[in-house]
Order: sequence, then structure tokens, then C-alpha cells
Amino acid sequence: MTEREKLEMGLWYDANNDNELLEQRAEAEELCFDFNNTRPKEISKKEEILKQLLPHRGTNTTILSPFYTDYGYNCFIGDETFINHNAYLMDGAPVKIGSHCFIGPNCGVYTATHPVDAEERNRGLEKAKAITIGDNVWIGAEVTILPGVTIGEGCVIGAKSVVTKDVPAHVMAVGNPCCVLRPITDKDRIMVREEEYLSKTEMEDLQMKLIVNKDKCPQNHSCPAIPVCPKGAITQKDIHSLPEIDENSCILCKKCMEFCPMGAFEQV
Repeated sequence: MTEREKLEMGLWYDANNDNELLEQRAEAEELCFDFNNTRPKEISKKEEILKQLLPHRGTNTTILSPFYTDYGYNCFIGDETFINHNAYLMDGAPVKIGSHCFIGPNCGVYTATHPVDAEERNRGLEKAKAITIGDNVWIGAEVTILPGVTIGEGCVIGAKSVVTKDVPAHVMAVGNPCCVLRPITDKDRIMVREEEYLSKTEMEDLQMKLIVNKDKCPQNHSCPAIPVCPKGAITQKDIHSLPEIDENSCILCKKCMEFCPMGAFEQV
């Protein structure tokens, strides 16, 4: 049995003295070097290098240099995924990253583990355990993901976390070791769907509208409700002016009421 076969079976193998694996890692290192030293505007050249380095890369992915990987062929990257500067995918075992993922700068995804016993470790023995990151996951800056971990779909992993065990889907997790902080729910949405609220006809029938209470509005800073209004119904001429609400655009989602610290937006 070859060392690569042992590696692929999840057995202990010699990572440092096998010619086949050494040659494959050297080839990947050359491609990483070429990619990392290509000028930013040489987009076509970068793309050609990535095709060789990462044959299992989805469509419309973005990978910023510098980028590092041991083999490349064990990386499986989904469509529309973004990988920021200085990522290292140690892909002795498969590293599977889903679609629409955000991977922050300086992230390390490490499949390799070594013997605790120094004598065995010094012989070059190693074992690799696959890592899986689901679709729509956001990995913050400087996160470390250790061998064998699965991160569920829709998760957010806080910056500088060290992920030592599986993380369930649709949660926010942070820390060293990384622990679940809370679930991600509809309350985390900053935009709203118009169909979730009253139709314009229903609002007219009820004669409901939002107003700005000038006695509560300090009129000395930019209105914090403007960027969260999903329909752009709130405008302000300058920081000393009272915000104005376009009744024809307002869908009565009440986001402005939630984000105004002075409670100046009122429903009448």
C-alpha cells in the first residue's frame, strides 16, 4: 500500500519521505508561488493558474492572493465563494467549502494531525481528517479550523475563533475553543420582504402612516434609519434637517422605529 493510499484511507502515513507526495506538494507550491506573484490586473493569468491548482473550484469564485494549499486537488470550493487574503487550505484530506461562503483573511483550514509521542512524530507520521464547510457560511478573520470539523450551513464563525469540533447549522459561534453563541433567526435580517407586511391598499384602508416627531428628533446628525429602510423612503437634506418620509414608498416595516434611538418615528 502506498503512502498516498494510506492517506486517502485515513490511516497514519509518512508525509515527509514519500516521493509521490513530495512531488505533488512541490508542484502545488510552484503554482501557489506563480499565483501569489501575478500582478492583480493580470486576471486571465491568475485564472489559468487557479484552474491547474484547484481543479474542483466552482463558478464565479474569488480567491485573493496570497493563497496557499498543499495539494490543491483535495480542495472542493463551491460557486460564488469568496476567499480573502492569506488563506491556507491544508488539504491532505478533502477540504469541502460550500457555495456562497465568505472566508475572511488569514484563515487556516488544517486537516493534518500528528502523533503526540515525539519519537513517532519525528518519523514524519501524519494522519489527515476531512473538513467540511456548508453553504452560506461566513468565516471571520483569522479563524482556525482543526482536523475533522464540519461547520453547518448558514453559520457565522467569529473572528479569531479556533474551531475544534462540529458546529450545527444556522448558528453564530465564537471563541477558543469555538462554542455556539446563539441561533441565527429572522430577527438578524436587516432587509425585509415587502410581502411580509401590509399591502399599500390595506394601509390606505386603515389610514396608517409613519411620521417624524420633530420634538424628539435632535436634528444634529445623519438619521440612523436611512440606511436600514428597505425601500429608500427616508431622506434628509442635511444633518441639521428633519428626516422626511415618502408615503408612496413606505411599506410600514417599522425598521426606522427600531433603529431610531430617540423614538422620533411614530405610527399614526
